[in-house]
Amino acid sequence: MVVSDSARRPDRASPLFPRGGGEGALLGVMAIMSFLACVTLAFALGATRLAHIWERGLSGQATVQIADVAGIAMEAQVAGAMQVLGATPGIGAARVMTREESEDLLRPWLGDADLGAVPVPVLIAITLDPGAPLDVEGLRGRLAQVAPGATFDDHSRWNQGLTSASSAISWAAYAVLLLIAAAAAASVVFAARAALQAHRDVVDVLHLTGATASFIGRQVQWRFFVLGGGAGLAGLAFAVVFAIGFSVLVGTGGSALTSLAANWDVVLWLLLVPVAAAVIAMATARFTVRRFLAEAN
Repeated sequence: MVVSDSARRPDRASPLFPRGGGEGALLGVMAIMSFLACVTLAFALGATRLAHIWERGLSGQATVQIADVAGIAMEAQVAGAMQVLGATPGIGAARVMTREESEDLLRPWLGDADLGAVPVPVLIAITLDPGAPLDVEGLRGRLAQVAPGATFDDHSRWNQGLTSASSAISWAAYAVLLLIAAAAAASVVFAARAALQAHRDVVDVLHLTGATASFIGRQVQWRFFVLGGGAGLAGLAFAVVFAIGFSVLVGTGGSALTSLAANWDVVLWLLLVPVAAAVIAMATARFTVRRFLAEAN
């Protein structure tokens, strides 16, 4: 008798391969790996999104710092700089920051030190006009004529640093995800081989009666598909609980759920983790069955 690929599937209540062979341990291992994959993916997406927010904020802002210059009154430098900024295309608005505001920017670095005797430079906060290009070099030249102590900063260095850091974090996270996927596949290989070895008599009988590798593979792969999907959902649930608990511990409290619901792109990406776990488990189990039967011949 030959069992073809189109043979009817066995009754789910009495499968050809009974449960066992280390599948319970695999469920726990894959659940842990799915949890780590969710946390890693959420971290990568969150870091990238935060970098983009900072980059957009810095892209529309600039700063002019004016330091004391011997023989030139600070008021004259500030007035000249404001006049140049007001006449420069690409400058939407300019505002001279108070000394208190400038000192507040230094306190994270200097602490509670008395800044009264410190020559704090005057800062001019600039909002750029996105509809008009800005000639940065020309602006710096005009500022140097009226305010020798002025330094124009368009935050391009910070933008480049944020872009580089975001790219490095993203690539590192994706590399970790690949390692997690490889580890999950290796775990499925061991579990599938253990299941086949535990039921070697069933495999031998099916093989002798003419069952093809595809038929035997289907009996194993769908079980591992369900197992991988269940483990992925468990890992996703653990990751959500972890995120909420972490948010509560750091003091954001109930805003964790609001923040999670507001970022549907992250939620949709995380929902792919159980799908990926199921597909990896199914494909790896099918490959393992074929290799096992090839070695048995």
